[in-house]
Amino acid sequence: MAVRVFISYAWDDMEPEHQEAVRRLWAFLRENGVDARLDLPAGEIRQDWALWMLDQVRSARFILIIASKRYRERSEGLAPPTEGRGVQWEAGLIREEVYADRPNALRRLIPVVLPGQSVADLPVWLGPTTTSHYDLTHFPSGDTERLLRLLTDQPYEHDPPLGQAPMLPSRPSAGDVFGLSTVGVRQFVAPHLVAPLRRLFLHYFDPHFLDEVSRGRNLRQAANEAVLATRLAVLAAEVVFVPAASYIESALCAATVDAYRPLFDVGQIVLVGGEANIVDFAATKLLQYERDGPRFRKYEAISATTADTPPFRSRIRSATQDIVAGWHARSANLSGLVTGVPLADVPGLEDRWVAVPVRLEGRAFTPEYAMAALFEPHQANLGEMIVARRAGSQINRDYIRSYTMELDAGVVTELNYLHSTETGTSAVDLPFRSLVRTFRQHGVLDLVRGAPPELLVQLRGNPQVSAAMAHSLESSGSP
Repeated sequence: MAVRVFISYAWDDMEPEHQEAVRRLWAFLRENGVDARLDLPAGEIRQDWALWMLDQVRSARFILIIASKRYRERSEGLAPPTEGRGVQWEAGLIREEVYADRPNALRRLIPVVLPGQSVADLPVWLGPTTTSHYDLTHFPSGDTERLLRLLTDQPYEHDPPLGQAPMLPSRPSAGDVFGLSTVGVRQFVAPHLVAPLRRLFLHYFDPHFLDEVSRGRNLRQAANEAVLATRLAVLAAEVVFVPAASYIESALCAATVDAYRPLFDVGQIVLVGGEANIVDFAATKLLQYERDGPRFRKYEAISATTADTPPFRSRIRSATQDIVAGWHARSANLSGLVTGVPLADVPGLEDRWVAVPVRLEGRAFTPEYAMAALFEPHQANLGEMIVARRAGSQINRDYIRSYTMELDAGVVTELNYLHSTETGTSAVDLPFRSLVRTFRQHGVLDLVRGAPPELLVQLRGNPQVSAAMAHSLESSGSP
């Protein structure tokens, strides 16, 4: 169930920019799976506002306190009784929690500073200088991801596994100092760090693929699996390719990939897309999505930021052209799409199917756009919905194959929640389940999980890790 969050702020007709910033934060949280509540929809009907605010404060898991001069004045009793009665009542309810149980309030009340405001605009009873706050003055950058991780219980930092204390040698004898003893020399020999695999393509961060394999279920398990699969891919492959679209559209992908920044300069993690650089790639995508839609805003944001990103590799092939080619090839035989579906539910499917590429009119050839072009999405019957989802799976498959064929890259297979896909190449795949099991049997899984990104590739020289990986690849039939 999505976490419920109440946004407490002061409406101020003198600062329309502040109201818009609050609305954008509200929309962003809801787009990212947070059940954020704001007074705007409630104001569409007649309300008993005192009871409405009481219910919001009681029911929310977190309460976001939005900093502003008006909020501070009204919540500290500095405003006239007739000014901002709603905020004065609402803040009174919240202050009651602070007074009754400060430790719980510290965890539940989240101070947020939006563009145009400052920490000084937070009420003093919230501890603006002695407790943490979330700086969103450059929203959507800044502490946005940190706030989203808090609200969705997905912390970035974890305590590394606690190992055993090493057995350290005593002071060496004179013979050891002058090299007369060879005991322990082997462990100081530079390890063999050649990657066992050449190239891997991370298919599982694509939002359309994630929707296909989860339909909104097991999202936390899928995210944890994606994070571990990426770590194993970095350990095993000479180069790890990530679709630029996934990096921009998926917060999970960006956070996972950005954790390996120390490897960006050596080109071990590379974004790949259809333009010369990520800015041009994002500009092209703006033409393919509806203005002010969630994906449009993400591409707009990446175009405006100057933040560092992974190195970018330009594609030769076009994923859209490969998807269209696959779409036309299937038009000759649609029997696999209608298996078990009454034909009366999908009348004229062949003609509709052929017309889809034209009806898209330059928009992205994605499952949701294709479904809208194939059927009326708000009027689709169950049979049409089944056919549309099967068609979406074909689009995802062609999209992934377009990349793996051009890059001659394998993928991570044997995934539990992020079902594997055929690559269409002879490249070697990475068997996730087999590798995790073998690492666990060799007692090195926690070592691999806990190694800092810049030291992860050094584990290729660890005898136990190297042996476990070789065994896993051999057992899965990889050369």
